[in-house]
Amino acid sequence: MRLILSLVLFFALTGSLSAQERFRSKTVSHLYLGSYSVSTTEHHLQGSRGGLGVKHYYDPHWAWFLQVSRGTAIETYTPEGGTAYYDLTASSYGYTGGMEWRTQLDREGNMEPFVGLGLNIENYELVFEYPGSKIGTTNGTGFGPLFNLGARFAMGRNFVMIPSYEYSAITYKTSRGESSTLASNGFSLGLIVRF
Repeated sequence: MRLILSLVLFFALTGSLSAQERFRSKTVSHLYLGSYSVSTTEHHLQGSRGGLGVKHYYDPHWAWFLQVSRGTAIETYTPEGGTAYYDLTASSYGYTGGMEWRTQLDREGNMEPFVGLGLNIENYELVFEYPGSKIGTTNGTGFGPLFNLGARFAMGRNFVMIPSYEYSAITYKTSRGESSTLASNGFSLGLIVRF
């Protein structure tokens, strides 16, 4: 019975909040899914990435964010003058944190563009096996800067849509032990659903 009363009280209280008040929650979490592009000096792989993000708004314009993501990408590569093709793969687990600045475009706070900067730490695995490959098969942990840009749109009382673009670069080691830069970027769509 307590559970039922608690649920009724919860829905009564959250249902009475305006869309702006609920959109302005101090801490929100969201799921996101999107494209994932990985680039080295020689290759460009395409795939998808998904993750979970948490943001805490501590000021009318500033928030900190944390997110965890998983991405995979592939390229079918044929060396110049060759007839064989090779499937090159990149996969990563990303751990990101940083600061975000946002502003309201309307009085109700239903549209908020944002821009963020942070640090990205990735556990990566690259399989670039073909004759003459400079990268080979390698894995490890790299870190580097992250930049994101997007907007939050409150769609009614209980639904928030967050389209965004993210770019990051990490330093990684090839199978020969040489350091190089791995850039990744992609568009994603995040969702917050309140019950």
